[in-house]
Amino acid sequence: MPIFNRRTTMKALLPCSSVIFALAATVASSAQAEYRCDPAPTWVDREACKAAGESARDLRRFVETMNSIRINIRFTDYVNQATTDSWDRKAMAARTQGDDEPKLASAQIR
Repeated sequence: MPIFNRRTTMKALLPCSSVIFALAATVASSAQAEYRCDPAPTWVDREACKAAGESARDLRRFVETMNSIRINIRFTDYVNQATTDSWDRKAMAARTQGDDEPKLASAQIR
């Protein structure tokens, strides 16, 4: 009946676990945001893409709402260069129309 020595077994497993750890670290560090609007696979993704089409504020609000009910989504998964360009065009159009002035609930002095 073979007797296993704990020290030699651990020494044999050490190089293997080091390789697995290095591989896991490499995979984790190479993970990037994935654009989820081409096409949106779930209802959450469809709603997030719709919110992203409106504005960054709408998308942020939707992401925060979903995260508060433990449906964890990331803002960056629904934004690409075309989306940010669209937001920039809408912001520029709002500035040229004079909508960039702050709106007050009341101008009455209290």
